[in-house]
Amino acid sequence: MSRIVIGTRETLLTIVGIVLVRTIVSLILGVGSFYTRAGAVLLKVWEAVFSFMPTIIIVILLLAVPPIMFSPNRLLLSALIIALAETGRLAEFIRSKMVGLSYETYMEAAIASGGSRLGMFRRYYRPMIGRELGGILAREAGRVMFLLAQLGVVGVFINQMFMSQEIRGTYEAVVTSDAWPVLLLDLQKDLRMAQWIPVSALAFITFAIISFQLLADGLEKRRAERLGSRG
Repeated sequence: MSRIVIGTRETLLTIVGIVLVRTIVSLILGVGSFYTRAGAVLLKVWEAVFSFMPTIIIVILLLAVPPIMFSPNRLLLSALIIALAETGRLAEFIRSKMVGLSYETYMEAAIASGGSRLGMFRRYYRPMIGRELGGILAREAGRVMFLLAQLGVVGVFINQMFMSQEIRGTYEAVVTSDAWPVLLLDLQKDLRMAQWIPVSALAFITFAIISFQLLADGLEKRRAERLGSRG
């Protein structure tokens, strides 16, 4: 329990950092793909690269690349890889929302009256994205928490260090973290000898994922109620 409490801050800060990077890049890519042909092509290529296999497999393979595995900045590189792995999916969601809004009747009237791209973005698209942003952040936080838990089960952590063992000619993975997924490192052994360790970690991880999901649902419900009251 002490390790779970100590690791709460690190776990949540890691999630927040990954979600912020993913959201910022997705906003740039999504908006760019809506307005420019080059952006649309980039988004298609991005999705093709990162969607040909499950996200967890892509992340594991990229983290196993030697320059990343042994980099002194492995923590930052690992967080960046996890953030970018699902950027295409989120960018496509943002683009589709903008496409849907562009077919609204009042948008057609605004275009017919000579509205500029910048003016249309400021007046219509940016407020729409802002209303969606809270739900997006909460849902992505749940996704990241679930992915980190999956990586923990297979013994992959974003803040590992690999120490050289010259006598054996191998490297030993040393975990320098107290984050919740680390408690799943010896999952098979602990399930036989110390079940409370993985059970406690999984309970808090599950609670966090459900909380993020409920928060996203609540924000979306509140947004819908506000729009309904305005209508």
